[in-house]
Amino acid sequence: MQFQKVRATRWWVIITALLLTILFPIIVLPLSLGTFFNYLLGLLVIVVGVVFLLGKLRPQDVGLHLRELPIGLLITLIIWLLIQVFALVTSLATTGMSR
Repeated sequence: MQFQKVRATRWWVIITALLLTILFPIIVLPLSLGTFFNYLLGLLVIVVGVVFLLGKLRPQDVGLHLRELPIGLLITLIIWLLIQVFALVTSLATTGMSR
């Protein structure tokens, strides 16, 4: 395994990203943009704005590699499908209906 040089960032960038991750739902929830847009806005502000722009990090520095994207998407899809099946089975078992 080869190790690539990973850039370091300053502590204030890490603390800012953590604080925004905690506070972002409190700030954005009153806007009622819809769940998808709330998460998308959070992703843009926290990851792109703070981590990549202010922190001057590359996607590779935080573990994002283009060649591993397909397997990551596949695993995400499988987990999402399992959650949906579990929710359906639970709903059918408790109420006799699917929601």
